[in-house]
Amino acid sequence: FGQGGPEGGVWTTYSTITDLQYHHILVPMLYVDYNLTVAELTRDEDTSLQGHTTVVLENAMSGGDSPSMVGYIGMDSVISIPACDQSNFKLFHTIPNLENNWGYAGELQKWIPVSTARTRSVSVISDEIIAELSGTSNETIDVTFVHADGKSAPVMSSVRCNFPASGLVQATPKGCTPL
Repeated sequence: FGQGGPEGGVWTTYSTITDLQYHHILVPMLYVDYNLTVAELTRDEDTSLQGHTTVVLENAMSGGDSPSMVGYIGMDSVISIPACDQSNFKLFHTIPNLENNWGYAGELQKWIPVSTARTRSVSVISDEIIAELSGTSNETIDVTFVHADGKSAPVMSSVRCNFPASGLVQATPKGCTPL
């Protein structure tokens, strides 16, 4: 991040699914608290925040029992990252919420919960969000969706998907349908 940047390691990457970008922030060691700006997060010319609203969550991989919501961010926002080390490292993800206030958070038990290896597309039809997923026959996964209106606290909803022989399912907050 250059001069004035974090004192320690703050690594970012992103996944793009159906023109939606999911940012992933790994902080293995940070000597002092740091406010990561959205401008820093999206500094590459091919990155941006997308969606009606964007939710940030801290992944359970970084020491908690379950993922926790950090809150909403916009172009003028910061993500406050506390000092940490290898024993309590931090892992954050952004979730673009669409015009119907739903966002796809993916497999939160993974380091990168939304990836092109699993998620083929994310779309909205009326008031429903649909994620088309690929896997192997008889594989079972849990995926999470987030409902967030930008005002009240975001709510997570998880569903379990069992892949049929075709290896394809459509997931919604209500469940999974084989394709």
